[in-house]
Amino acid sequence: MYPINMIKNFFRSYWLRMVIGFIVAVILYIVYLIIKSGWHEIVTQCDALFFAGILCFLFGCLALVVNLGTFNLLSFLGGRRKLDNGLKEDYYTYSKRKQEERAHDRYAFIAYFVAATPFLIASLILLIIIS
Repeated sequence: MYPINMIKNFFRSYWLRMVIGFIVAVILYIVYLIIKSGWHEIVTQCDALFFAGILCFLFGCLALVVNLGTFNLLSFLGGRRKLDNGLKEDYYTYSKRKQEERAHDRYAFIAYFVAATPFLIASLILLIIIS
C-alpha cells in the first residue's frame, strides 16, 4: 500500500477521535482561562494552550499503553469469564484474545497526538514570543 493511501485510510478511520480530542482540548483551554481569569495575558494563554495540548497528548500515551496490553492482567483479574465449553479462561488465552480484538484499533492513539499538536505548537510559538 502506498503511503498516501495509508494516510487517507488513517484519517477515514480515526477522524471522529481526532475531532473529539480537539473539542476536549478546546474545552480544557477555555476552562483553564476561566479559572485563571487571564483572557488578556499572553502568559496565561500560553499556559492554557500547553495545558490542553499536554493533557490530550498524555491521553494518547495512555491509549497507546492500553493498546499494548499493559492493563490486561488487571482486567483479567477483575472479571474471569467462562468459555463456551464451561471452562475458565486462563491468562494466556485471554491475553491473545484481547490482542486480536485490539488489532483493528492499533493506531488509535495517533489521533490524540494529532489533536494535541496544534495546541502544543501554538504554546511553543507564544513561548517564543514571550521570551
